[in-house]
Amino acid sequence: MFKLFKTIFPVIISYTLKIILAGLIIGLLYRRENLLVIILALVLVYKIYKLTKDKSTNIRLLIPGMLLTGFLGVVIEYFGTKLNYWEYHHISGQLPRYLLIVWMFAFMFMYNIEKKIFLSIENITPLKRKVIILFIVIVFPTIGEIVCINLGVWTYYYPYIFLGVSPYTIFYIALVHIIINYFISIYLKKKNIKDIVLNP
Repeated sequence: MFKLFKTIFPVIISYTLKIILAGLIIGLLYRRENLLVIILALVLVYKIYKLTKDKSTNIRLLIPGMLLTGFLGVVIEYFGTKLNYWEYHHISGQLPRYLLIVWMFAFMFMYNIEKKIFLSIENITPLKRKVIILFIVIVFPTIGEIVCINLGVWTYYYPYIFLGVSPYTIFYIALVHIIINYFISIYLKKKNIKDIVLNP
């Protein structure tokens, strides 16, 4: 297990810094919605372009996954804010304009870190794969949320808040990513399409 951790540790550190940077960008610019939308959209297009050049990435899988995550994420955000479970601050409407892009980034981020980790490990067992995926979908979104929340982007009104987040939100966000990955993996299996992350 130590050898496994040693192998994936550099990837974890790299993506931890990336998620903190993303949280800082959103946290520092969220009051300027239009500017943030433009910046995030440009970065998203650039990232997708880069991934089209990466032979280890199935771009025909990545784009639908991002769109599905974006759509589902915005729907959840709509009902969550409508029911007053959380609230975004300093925005012109109920939801900030950058939400769709942020949720699309979330799928890309999770997929990329899982891909890098699984490419670096030989003969990984199904149990270890599940543990790694669970670790990723719990830890990384939580880090991003802590940064954004403590910079004033939004507030949760769930109980048991710690550093701005609640066990409920950690569970729900992880569940969204796991469900989306599950349905995509089912589709890939039916179509017999191999993917290092979703249908190895």
